[in-house]
Amino acid sequence: MKKIYAVVVMFAGAFLALFNSWTAWLCPIWILLGIAILAWGKETGPESWAWTTKKEKSVVPIPTRNPDKDDILFKTGSELVRNKKFDEALSVYDEIILFDPSSDMAWVAKGVIFTHQQKFENAVQAFDQAVFINPTNQKAIQNREMAKKFIRISGDTNPSER
Repeated sequence: MKKIYAVVVMFAGAFLALFNSWTAWLCPIWILLGIAILAWGKETGPESWAWTTKKEKSVVPIPTRNPDKDDILFKTGSELVRNKKFDEALSVYDEIILFDPSSDMAWVAKGVIFTHQQKFENAVQAFDQAVFINPTNQKAIQNREMAKKFIRISGDTNPSER
């Protein structure tokens, strides 16, 4: 019904402008009023204007946790660490954290990798995150203290960044 009102208002403005020269300046106002009637009660922006087509909203699936995939990723990450492919292992543990940010063991694994790379400050941050998630995780607590000792001994937080 609103569209009918808008069209009537716009045509009335155009009709008045055609037959009465002294009301010609009102034509744009009538057209804007018709557009305002169409947009009234809708969102603002081009997608709410009458002459645009409505697009279906695409639904992006939310990633869900898959324990079997996590186990496979943990095994893959451990194997990469054993083969000293630390950057690839970090990306595997980042993927685990992406799907399950509360995985304290993934944060511990990242901390261990940073320790192997002698990036002790990053290691402490990873272990801190693991302890924040699970305050009873002894591996995270012990490794964090070890990384802090390495920082104190070396005096250099990330020697590889020289």
